[in-house]
Amino acid sequence: MFLNSKRIGKTKPLFYFLVKVCDIIINMMMNKKVIFFAIFLIITLSIVLFFLYFPKKDFHENKILDVDIIVDLDSKYEINDKKIKEVFNLAADLLEDRSGVKMVNRQINYLSKNNKKIIDMVHEHLKNSVDWPEAVIVFSFGDDNFARRMGGYYRGTEIDKTDYCSEYKAGKNQLPILVVDWHNWYARCGYDENYNKVSAVSFGGQCQNTPNISCVIRQDKIYFICERNKNDLRADLDKHTAYIILHELFHGFDKRQGYHYGSPQCQKLLKLGQKLSDDYEKKSEENFGFCPSVYEDLKNSYNHCP
Repeated sequence: MFLNSKRIGKTKPLFYFLVKVCDIIINMMMNKKVIFFAIFLIITLSIVLFFLYFPKKDFHENKILDVDIIVDLDSKYEINDKKIKEVFNLAADLLEDRSGVKMVNRQINYLSKNNKKIIDMVHEHLKNSVDWPEAVIVFSFGDDNFARRMGGYYRGTEIDKTDYCSEYKAGKNQLPILVVDWHNWYARCGYDENYNKVSAVSFGGQCQNTPNISCVIRQDKIYFICERNKNDLRADLDKHTAYIILHELFHGFDKRQGYHYGSPQCQKLLKLGQKLSDDYEKKSEENFGFCPSVYEDLKNSYNHCP
């Protein structure tokens, strides 16, 4: 089909009008006195038809990282579009400030996981999307509650859509999927893997792998937090969620494999030597726990879609 049926449906009255105009032009062509005017109308009509009905490719170039958001209904988060956009925009502002890359949310979709895998939810969402995004955020506990335990994780899915062009290419022809636990309990203290309170002090790697730190109740009474972390920037759960979004996004664009801040690979890329700076925790926080080399990797992943 050379005519774009979706666009024709939206311009049906105009379509019938153009058919009538064609009929008039044919009659005019029979009259030699107005043949030049008829030719002018034919050229004009051809231009109009081109812009109205020529099929658009299944992508649009805007030099922006377009992101779709899926909310897993089975995780039973008490959130709405307004709150999601606030947190997403916070992440987007931080990303643009650090890398210069703009990120926008195109749509929010609420789906039930129904004991399936995260990837199945994403495929269900994409099959109803005419224009695919450059990344997908899934707010969910994740497969096997992994995001709830860890805060979030990254996975990609192979792009098998032949007419799709991503302006920001991640990995080997992959669409980045960021699985993020909404308002994950930052620096939670005294809880087991199932979020049962079992201790008054930290254990098992809690509080930056420091045992026997006192657990104190947060001011909002949501949960117990490591005493020394109660005033941290990420104790604000909106900021913590934005932090996780960016950290997982960077896993998809870490072309030079700098990996986490402070890793041997990162030290080599940044020429830090083997000794980390005294303000390691601050620098790690400023870079969302990721090697700053990823900002350049992200910018360089830009792909012109013809």
